[in-house]
Amino acid sequence: MKKVAGGTALTFTQIGIPPHRYSGHYRGWIETYWTPVRESLEDGQLSEKTLARVELNRQERIANGRFRRSISKKV
Repeated sequence: MKKVAGGTALTFTQIGIPPHRYSGHYRGWIETYWTPVRESLEDGQLSEKTLARVELNRQERIANGRFRRSISKKV
């Protein structure tokens, strides 16, 4: 963590990623964590684009059997 103009910069390092998986993990961190965090802090909510991507990812994981949590019914 270091002080920068207008705030603080955080640096995170993930270790143990095989070289052939790096680009997928890099993209995943941006799409799954950093974009939603930035939008939440800047705008107080997620953009329609991010919400649509999250829903699409959820549907793909369910279809592929890679969704480990139970799914609540929408009310």
